[in-house]
Amino acid sequence: MSTSTVNSTLLSINETAAFLSVSRWTIHRLCNAGILPKILIAGSPKILISDIEDYVSRQREAALRDVVRPPAASQETVKRSVGRPRKPTIKTFAATTNPSK
Repeated sequence: MSTSTVNSTLLSINETAAFLSVSRWTIHRLCNAGILPKILIAGSPKILISDIEDYVSRQREAALRDVVRPPAASQETVKRSVGRPRKPTIKTFAATTNPSK
């Protein structure tokens, strides 16, 4: 395998973040959670493009499942949505005074 092939299939954290349009901290969280696999090369984390494509495919499949089968509303949710609107609760805080002064 040539160096150019390896360089084209591995992305740094910053390159991965730019590719997915997210922050580099999001990429770190995904890697640390084991959702997006990373490999260390000379102590520098790299991510395979194929792993990024797999992650995007999983996200797309999950999104399509949610669109096709939205979660059923519970009876409690239905009752609240057709009932009277609730009055907003206003909380007041008593001023604290120092009795020793």
